[in-house]
Amino acid sequence: MNSRSRFQNAGRAAAGLAVLVVCLWAGAARTQQNPPAAQKQYTLVLLYPQWKSEEEVAKFMPVLREHAAHMTKLFEADKLVFGGPRVDRVYGMGILETETAEEAERLMRDDPAVKAAAFRLEFYPVQGAFVRKANAAAAQAKSGS
Repeated sequence: MNSRSRFQNAGRAAAGLAVLVVCLWAGAARTQQNPPAAQKQYTLVLLYPQWKSEEEVAKFMPVLREHAAHMTKLFEADKLVFGGPRVDRVYGMGILETETAEEAERLMRDDPAVKAAAFRLEFYPVQGAFVRKANAAAAQAKSGS
């Protein structure tokens, strides 16, 4: 390969790279200006039990029934995507789908067991890259069913 061919190949590569950079920049700018309206906020919530003994569990039992009812309401309202205790019962977890992270925190702080100090909460925003319900809805819309 002569020097002229190498120069032409390098020029084509540089031009291709420049086009790629401009396209990425334009796409990022458009996304920031017009975020997808249907994008939801997912929040992982960890619920750490605050009881230390069987006697304390018995004390919290009525409010734990209210907690189950609260979580059922969130699930039926399509706010709770997943929820339940770890098998070893070290903590419980849930994934909420809401409009904002603040909404997820508010929904969990309204839990009667949280208000009664039966659980300590931790919140972690997560991106929903693989969401079964959203994927199923998109596939259904695409198929026209």
